Amino acid sequence: LEEDSKETSTVNSQLERKDARRPCVVQLTNWCNGPGKNMTFDFLVLRLKEIGLKKVADTLSRKVLHETSEQLHRYFLDDPFKEMIPTQSLMLEKPQPTDELVPAPDLEDKDEKLFQAVVILVTICFTFCACMGMCMGCPDLGRQVCKRVCPEMCSACFDVAIDNCGRITKGIHQSAHRHLFMAPRGQGGGAFMV
Repeated sequence: LEEDSKETSTVNSQLERKDARRPCVVQLTNWCNGPGKNMTFDFLVLRLKEIGLKKVADTLSRKVLHETSEQLHRYFLDDPFKEMIPTQSLMLEKPQPTDELVPAPDLEDKDEKLFQAVVILVTICFTFCACMGMCMGCPDLGRQVCKRVCPEMCSACFDVAIDNCGRITKGIHQSAHRHLFMAPRGQGGGAFMV
């Protein structure tokens, strides 16, 4: 085993010496075809530093980063199509040049009280309409709910209102029957209400 480890160490040292004697381009080509395949320049710079070519690694980093910054500047900051974008649009307002500073407009809602009043009125109207609909649709349920929730005075008023609503609906129903009559439909002998 000791002989094997000695042989392995001598082979490794020979390979390192061979790597040191081979040109940089050959070493990088071998690395790129092997473990460095499809890696970014960061890994290449790291590998260059590992094999002892720190100056080459620094130069490569500067060149690549400089090219990247130039590309960013060329494609995003020096956009050749910038002049082609229409600026005369009805949607865009051009600020008028002034010498004095103008305070920003106050975006505070000045009609808060009006909005609150409208919300309260809508809530009251909706509740009233819902209660009246429930009372007209199902008066017994309306009476039970009113007796549980409201004081006696309100429940007495509710009973009077329900009785009046009941009389009105019965009157409308009876008067509707008086004004309805049958008209002949035609030769079929059937009739329809008008």
